[in-house]
Amino acid sequence: MSDWTFINGDDATVGEVTGKNAVVVGGVTIAFWSAETGGSQYTDLLDSDGVAVPVIVSADGATARAAGQIPPFQGPDGVTEVWASANGGPRSRMVANIGGDFVTVEQRVSAVEGVAGAAETPAGAQAKADAAEAAAQSAAATDATTKADAAQAAAIAASASRPAAFQRGHRWAFIGDSITNGSAASNFSYSYASRAIALAGHNLIRPDSFEAGVPGERSDQMLARLAAVEASGATSFVVLAGTNDAGQGVSVTSYASTMTQIITRLRALGQVLVGTVPPRGASDPAAFHTAIDGYNAWLRVFAPLLGAQVVDVWGALVDTTTGRLPAAYDSGDGTHPNTLGHLRMARVVAAAIRASGPAWPGWVTSEGQPGNYITDALCDSGTVRPSGWFEWPSGTGTPPTYSLVTDTTGRLPAGKWATVDINAAAATSRVLSSPAIPVTAGDRLALCLLAEVDDLSGDWEATANAATAWNARVVNQTGAAIASARTTRAVGYSVVAGTYRMPPLLWPFTLPAGTTSANIWLEHTLSAGQHYTFRYGCIGLINLTTLGMQSLLDFGSNSMVSLA
Repeated sequence: MSDWTFINGDDATVGEVTGKNAVVVGGVTIAFWSAETGGSQYTDLLDSDGVAVPVIVSADGATARAAGQIPPFQGPDGVTEVWASANGGPRSRMVANIGGDFVTVEQRVSAVEGVAGAAETPAGAQAKADAAEAAAQSAAATDATTKADAAQAAAIAASASRPAAFQRGHRWAFIGDSITNGSAASNFSYSYASRAIALAGHNLIRPDSFEAGVPGERSDQMLARLAAVEASGATSFVVLAGTNDAGQGVSVTSYASTMTQIITRLRALGQVLVGTVPPRGASDPAAFHTAIDGYNAWLRVFAPLLGAQVVDVWGALVDTTTGRLPAAYDSGDGTHPNTLGHLRMARVVAAAIRASGPAWPGWVTSEGQPGNYITDALCDSGTVRPSGWFEWPSGTGTPPTYSLVTDTTGRLPAGKWATVDINAAAATSRVLSSPAIPVTAGDRLALCLLAEVDDLSGDWEATANAATAWNARVVNQTGAAIASARTTRAVGYSVVAGTYRMPPLLWPFTLPAGTTSANIWLEHTLSAGQHYTFRYGCIGLINLTTLGMQSLLDFGSNSMVSLA
């Protein structure tokens, strides 16, 4: 893991797997780069004492830090991730536990939104700008330690200054270590915490929820900084702790004492979900696995007695034949799950979040709802497609089979499923489009629908995890995408084997200048040999302006802010 420095030790065989023991070593020189290969070396660093240094040296065990532990340090301004190389070896990705000054976090959020500030009221935008400027000024006037504290406090204050619109659901805080921080996921948006927010749906979890994962931390270190989380305004919590405790020899008794305090304090503020500790790779020392087994046994028995719900993260990742983290979900270091592993974690966490609140059927529940531009919203007036819908010209590959199908699962509150079945004999790209809808530039709209997919070729998870296969968005009169309306693709959660439900889509956006008409596009992109059946229902393009709701539906961002 990138929080410690290791070398290969003696050969070790566990079951049928042969590898080498990892041996922690200290006093190792670590250089930081801008890319995994090539790139530029960052040499303008500050060590934990605020001294300018070109490289960082792992602890040798002579101080309070354990041998091999990489001490805290500050990278260049505006840099939120680096690639670390120990003694010139292979590089490992490291992510900042704050994410840079708050201005940098806001830029990151704006990039996801597509149009910076488009989803905010003027007052909200000004409040965030003022908070960001104050944070930057405060950070520039203090030393490295105070700078981190000021950035965290400003991030909490600025997040709280978002418009109080659309307060449905709870604001969740995700507390943990480097796994919660998103380490080894291919992108911050693919971390388990970010994806759990999307999978749970905005009716149950607010998008201004945040992650507070600090790489390398044990449970006692999380307890030491819990006051910042308590002051954040979060009302619900996910706690994932124990990976570093196991690696540093923390006893089950000590772990239990710390977790009892964390759960008790958070339960005073709201609901608490506690994840079982993820499994480690087969090559890790037996003592690590033994400790994790003990921690998880305690969590399963005692966390519910403290009022917390246990989420079996360990069970979502483990190879049940070995009790270890399998290669399919391992980033390669035996500790951090890869992107697919983070997805597995997100699905069990999202399921627990959904179970903690009432289900939301979606916005559209009848035809002719005020503000809805879609005339056949329930998909029950056409023949094989909703009335007026058509396939956009210039599609390629295998033609789809369209049909309108009665819902047998009880998910649709009304109407039928608009079904698109594609058994791709060749690479295929097809778009199902709504009729053109006259609109007024400057109006605020919301795209909403329910969606499912049947995986008939057995590869949906891997395909959707790579952000391909399908998308829903809104285009203007020329067929150009309206950036702020484009949705984030999701794998969905499995209801029965081979069927995946997407979270209810509810996505507000503002029509850019020059827009005179709009179409909803449901896009499908398949490789040869893939076979999926897509289902869409309860479709709406809601004019929030005509309903007087233009300032009352504001998600701020579809990406969680890092607030470690």
